[in-house]
Amino acid sequence: MARKISIFQTILSVLAGAAIVVAVIMFAFSKGKDREDSLPVIMWGTIDAGIMKALVDDVRGEVDLDNLQYVQKSFSTIESEYIEALAEGRAPDIIMLREDQIIANTPRIYTIPYESYPVRNFQDTFIEEGELFLASQGTLAIPFTVDPLVMYWNRTLFSNEGITRAPQYWDEVMSVVPRLTQKDTSFNIMKSAIAFGEFQNVNHAKEILLNLIIQAGSDVIVRKPAEVNVPDGYDVILNERLGYTVPPTQAALTFYTQFANPSKDVYSWNRSLPRSDERFIAGDLAMYFGFSSELPTLRAKNPNLNFDVAIMPQSRSSEVRKVYAHMNGLSISRTTDRLSSAFNTINDLTNPIVLSRLSELTGLPPVRRDLLETSPEDPHKVIFARSALWARGALDPDLKASETIYKNMVESFVTGRLSVTESIGRASLELNTLFK
Repeated sequence: MARKISIFQTILSVLAGAAIVVAVIMFAFSKGKDREDSLPVIMWGTIDAGIMKALVDDVRGEVDLDNLQYVQKSFSTIESEYIEALAEGRAPDIIMLREDQIIANTPRIYTIPYESYPVRNFQDTFIEEGELFLASQGTLAIPFTVDPLVMYWNRTLFSNEGITRAPQYWDEVMSVVPRLTQKDTSFNIMKSAIAFGEFQNVNHAKEILLNLIIQAGSDVIVRKPAEVNVPDGYDVILNERLGYTVPPTQAALTFYTQFANPSKDVYSWNRSLPRSDERFIAGDLAMYFGFSSELPTLRAKNPNLNFDVAIMPQSRSSEVRKVYAHMNGLSISRTTDRLSSAFNTINDLTNPIVLSRLSELTGLPPVRRDLLETSPEDPHKVIFARSALWARGALDPDLKASETIYKNMVESFVTGRLSVTESIGRASLELNTLFK
């Protein structure tokens, strides 16, 4: 009997000791969490600081973002400043990265494991382009804003030629270009229908070209799943046929460059003309392809310009609608010591209340599917919202280097230095080199 009591007492002692250990751990965690919650969560981004302040103020009482300390950065320098801050131990907890910045910065950000943010939840919540942020081991960023390409069209120039609506398909674009382009007796272009064919004086030439390639059927660069605990690899498929009679990039490049060929009926643009955005604002360009975020700027620069907005033309042969768009995502810095607070802040920033208000403040369509279920009253926002549902993007290993690669691909073909297949082949090899 004494032996049984001794064993019983021993078991009680062990259990009591375990309970004390658990209690100590939980107390320490809660104290650490309280301390973490009391510190500001620093976020760097490229959205106007005034908009972010208004956002926090507007949702106060519904979503607590008072701990958020936002720092506005220039898009052209945010990456270099972030790298410098990491080296000096003063990096933010959250950084805003675009879809074409995510590859280069993957080693510098925390991958949110799928146990914390399941793929199913991600795909049910956000529009399809957000899947560019999904890696093998987890989520690299949570979608925050999307800015799709749209077609701005001069209603006066269209009406003058008896054209009643904006073209919906690229073959319709081809049919209206000769009617909308005006040339003098010396064959100089006085008014242009479309600013395609060149690179240096076409605003967003890279994005327009990528839009055409994606619509033709190629994703340009695809993520190659890797083994556990090994970073993902990437395949450049720019030069692949992908089962099409004409390879997608070849079809896109041939289509894009014909508008700068003086021997073609659709000749509408050359490199001696002003930049495409300037020419549209001046009323001398019928169709301008820019981002939805440019609407306020176009209005402000020429309040008398009679223009409207339409969805990017589509390929009539494709059943899948696609529009190139830039998407900003929120990533957690790899060096943050406020991991849980950063994660919770990102969740708060991407809930329906916050993203709905952000859409109102920026004029951009929301990235959440549930917010796109109802049609906006503003006719322009209707176009932006539908474009967001069709939004696609392209991964990029190095923004500046790839810009030069795409520029050389266009110009080497336009000038006749290389054939279309040679231009694309060289570009593909150079993109592959960036990964090495």
